[in-house]
Amino acid sequence: PRTVGVVRDLLSHLVERSKRITVLEHHTMTDPLTGLGNRRALADWMQRRSAEATVVILDLDHFKRFNDSRGHLEGDALLRRFASVLQAYLREEDCAVRLGGEEFCIALDRADALVAERYTQRVRASFALDPGRVTFSAGVAGVLNLETVEDVLNRADQALYEAKRSGR
Repeated sequence: PRTVGVVRDLLSHLVERSKRITVLEHHTMTDPLTGLGNRRALADWMQRRSAEATVVILDLDHFKRFNDSRGHLEGDALLRRFASVLQAYLREEDCAVRLGGEEFCIALDRADALVAERYTQRVRASFALDPGRVTFSAGVAGVLNLETVEDVLNRADQALYEAKRSGR
């Protein structure tokens, strides 16, 4: 009986420890404001993909102005609404992350630039209904073989800034 009690206590401790580790792992991969993944989640997602993928960086236009005029609580609510719209159009195999501030990234598995453009247009049409009346700009880049996360994000970022220079 005593041995059974010790084993039961050890097993209980291990189960509890495993649950805590799972929670910590989730926290290290998740943006606390939006519930989307973070850069670490994107890197992990890209590392697990061997097939063709395309990333889209999306940046809310004039977000600082919105935040300054309406306050940080409204700004946070807008970020959460945008994240919700991004998730609504994702497939199970895709990945959505908040890179920071008002910048987001969608990684589309087995998708080309045309699929990414269609996805972005669906998001644009849906987010146009948002009461915040904020638009966004987007940049697309296909993932090349052996390319690092930073490389593909840099190319998508360059495309994003070209979109902003071209009129958002």
